[in-house]
Amino acid sequence: MLDNLTGRENILLPTSLHGVSETESSQRLKQLADYLEISDVLDKFPSKMSGGQRQRVAAARALILHPQMI
Repeated sequence: MLDNLTGRENILLPTSLHGVSETESSQRLKQLADYLEISDVLDKFPSKMSGGQRQRVAAARALILHPQMI
């Protein structure tokens, strides 16, 4: 996770690199944030998150592109 980006920015980074539309990215972000219960940390920087929250943000980042394998 990049320390100078918020949780939201960290999660959305792969979608911007792969050209996913903003609408689709936002929908995927909402689904993952709800599922992983990280909606409250999306606007926080990693230094302000607990270890578990950082892990869940990293998991969301890994899952946002719907990979076949992690």
